[in-house]
Amino acid sequence: MDNAKKRAIFTPIKIGSKTAKNRIALSPMGVNLENADGSVSQAALEYFAARARGGAGIIITGSANVSYPAGRSVPHHLRLDKAEYIPGWGRLAEEVHRYGSLLFIQLMHAGNSANPLFLNGFQPESASEMPNAAGGSCRELSNDEVKAMVSAFVTAAVYAKVAGADGVEIHGAHAYLVNGFLSPYSNHRSDEYGGSLENRARFALEIISGIKAACGPDFVCGIRLGIEETIEGGYGMDEGLKLAQMMVDAGADYISASLGHTAFGDTRLVETHKHPEGSRVYLAEAVKKVLSVPVFTTGKLRTPDVMDSYIEGGRADVLCLGRPLICDADWCGKVESGRWEDVRPCINCLEGCIIKVAQGQALQCAVNPVVGKEYRIDERRPAEKKKNIVVVGGGAAGMETARAAALRGHRVTMFERSESLGGQINYAKMPPNKSRMGLIVDWYERQLTELGVELRLGCQADRENVLALKPDLVVMATGARPVMDKLPSSVELVRPWDILSGKTELDGVKTVAMLGGGMVGCETTEYLTDRGCNVTVFEMLPMVGTGAAPLNLLDTIVYFAEKNISSKVSTTVLSIDEDGVHYRNEAEGEQCFKADLYVCAIGQSSFRPTFAEELEAEGVRVCWAGDSARVDKVFSAINSGFYAGHDA
Repeated sequence: MDNAKKRAIFTPIKIGSKTAKNRIALSPMGVNLENADGSVSQAALEYFAARARGGAGIIITGSANVSYPAGRSVPHHLRLDKAEYIPGWGRLAEEVHRYGSLLFIQLMHAGNSANPLFLNGFQPESASEMPNAAGGSCRELSNDEVKAMVSAFVTAAVYAKVAGADGVEIHGAHAYLVNGFLSPYSNHRSDEYGGSLENRARFALEIISGIKAACGPDFVCGIRLGIEETIEGGYGMDEGLKLAQMMVDAGADYISASLGHTAFGDTRLVETHKHPEGSRVYLAEAVKKVLSVPVFTTGKLRTPDVMDSYIEGGRADVLCLGRPLICDADWCGKVESGRWEDVRPCINCLEGCIIKVAQGQALQCAVNPVVGKEYRIDERRPAEKKKNIVVVGGGAAGMETARAAALRGHRVTMFERSESLGGQINYAKMPPNKSRMGLIVDWYERQLTELGVELRLGCQADRENVLALKPDLVVMATGARPVMDKLPSSVELVRPWDILSGKTELDGVKTVAMLGGGMVGCETTEYLTDRGCNVTVFEMLPMVGTGAAPLNLLDTIVYFAEKNISSKVSTTVLSIDEDGVHYRNEAEGEQCFKADLYVCAIGQSSFRPTFAEELEAEGVRVCWAGDSARVDKVFSAINSGFYAGHDA
């Protein structure tokens, strides 16, 4: 795109009485960065401020609880239920405004999505008595409690205004309390807050009108609204659009279009590898056709040109970016200045931003180890003493080690025995819908080149050529190798790497025995299935895909079901010979399965070259990073590589 032409996403927009400098908003997400009492911590302040400094027009903080602890969905929550939290929010408002961004605070009560484990003995509460999403049951709020809850939302909005925020966003989607009242699936009340659409909407409408009355016309009040629900018994888009109109009539300054209640296993709220870009834009587009207020959208927004088309085509007004702005706080600045290729890409792994937050850990990112630690780590701070650092291995850990070290001014030389960077990522990007994984390799290659890292590709490191560089530190990032000797076999076993790299010829291969059903085995199975092979998976554990992020695992389970892939779980492989795989399980007893190809995917072990000991004997400091230290996921590889390079 011609950089002389201003992108549509960077044009201003008026929202209520406020004007955002561009159409990019930080999507509201729980971050688990607050202090233990729910107040704004330095970590949270710096995290949000970094995204404002990076150019986002609007910072929407996720999930400020208005009713604590009953409204908790995760172990930690930002709070705005008491006046004592105003000063912390005030400091955040000052920081966000310093960079010309607007601050909207999202107000929430988890309702049916509250987790009983975190409620300090309180029972989850909802519009009606019903099963709780996390187990147990919800109690129905009394009529008086509903009115008190309206007041709690309004009071929190007043606190937000006093703190200096520009507005609030009511969380009215995703099975949270407000959505619980809107939905016929969860609202079975017979009083003024249940039954008809107007009655089900009353709770949300009273919150919005109450906020506008208490805070005045100059304070923005928007709502993240479920435009349709995917669960049986929920409402469809026709009712969702009527609800959107009702919210605007009550005073809402914008609608953030999302989903309401979702069926178990519906991954559209957190899009995985299989979802196309802009998978929820259709919801905003539908709202745009009937309303004149600004409409926000979200849902796997990645590419600036595509985002521009949403604005120019009238499909949305503001784009809420979650994971892209987590991965790269400077996303806006880089894109606006024509440096799209410098943006650190999200690889949709879900490990740090979704899984760890759900587990109660602080927000993290697989490809950006600084996320959540902005308050204490300046990755560009020059090293006090410049060192000569050698990195052995050009996979995820090695690339990040080299980048982090070079960024601090160290001289870095990398040895990689293959002709290209990437290591196992070059295989991980090959299964269906995983091509985005490869973007991180392209990004690293550009960063390392710009930072002046000497790349010795196609060069096997050894004692002599490493010592010749007189290194102060050698970081061994030599990765892992597939375990091939744990299965008794008299026939050739093929490595998953050989399949995914195209090294193994598949012509004439019709049946495949996949020995191992971890994620490597599952992804290789998907790759083979897409190429017409009939794959049977043998796994000793009770299920395939153990250790994968739950939502990505769900995609795999669905794929296996759709393709009718046979998985023999809780199965012991006894031996493999010319007759086939001899195996045993409780359902079948001892059986034999003959295949055209046998793939060994039972795991990997760290690869540690022996010359590392020779270097240490010469007095060279050696450390290990990535799979060579401990076999794990790309998250661990990149994070360990960062600290190896940054702390060198």
